[in-house]
Amino acid sequence: MANKFQKSVSARTEVNSSQTEQTEKTDEIKSSKPSGRETNITEILNRETQRTAKNKTFYLDEAVITALRKTAKEQNVTDSKLVNDILRHVLNV
Repeated sequence: MANKFQKSVSARTEVNSSQTEQTEKTDEIKSSKPSGRETNITEILNRETQRTAKNKTFYLDEAVITALRKTAKEQNVTDSKLVNDILRHVLNV
């Protein structure tokens, strides 16, 4: 039993250290981001309420999700609405 316990503690320590490394990398990316490159999201958002939609799963970086949620809250829209409008703007759809 002690051996299994030591293995699980060791495995958890490795997971925690990799999560810490990822957080440090995210912080580096945030600090190296050019501050002069701001986009006015309000110009991109489409305030129409009727639309058809399909469900699709995408895997995004944790820093991207955090920024999306913060921006969506500031704009008083859902995360999905924000992502959809940004992609429509970028892809010219």
